[in-house]
Amino acid sequence: MTLDQLVKLPYQAMKTWAEARKGRATVARDPLDVLILLTQGPAGFLVIFLWDGDSASEIGADETDVDQSGAVEVHPPATNRIEVIIGRNLGLDVRKDWALIAERDGRAPLLKLVNEARAKMLALVYPDDATSLRRFVYRGCDSVSLPDGFPLAAYKLRFELVATVDVEDEEEVLTT
Repeated sequence: MTLDQLVKLPYQAMKTWAEARKGRATVARDPLDVLILLTQGPAGFLVIFLWDGDSASEIGADETDVDQSGAVEVHPPATNRIEVIIGRNLGLDVRKDWALIAERDGRAPLLKLVNEARAKMLALVYPDDATSLRRFVYRGCDSVSLPDGFPLAAYKLRFELVATVDVEDEEEVLTT
């Protein structure tokens, strides 16, 4: 599975989920793209989807195939880090913190949206041959702040997904 597919499939599912709840969704280029939350109007909420890189994985490290000629093909696994940020502009209400836990103007509480987003991500399943574990592993939730430390009304859900890394079909022997 290519990286663009790895991100596109769950992003599309989360976009559909957000739009059904009068929210928007976007894919972030880098962690600072979270600042787009500052442009969000108070009427809805925003889901930001970020692929935050990968690292070598021990899970599935023995995944190999033997081709028709008997040659062993190695498919190294990588643990992909995915962040899903759920945020809302709480507006200028004197009791703005209530919007975290109570419905306001017909809008779901922010923490309810965070809970639903986490449940949605954990329910997503990749096709059999696409990833090693087929499901995201939940790694926790953190509050989101600006680079200067100012807190935003947003939470970052952290997930991991082990997938094999694409390898070119033809070997290229390096020479000096």
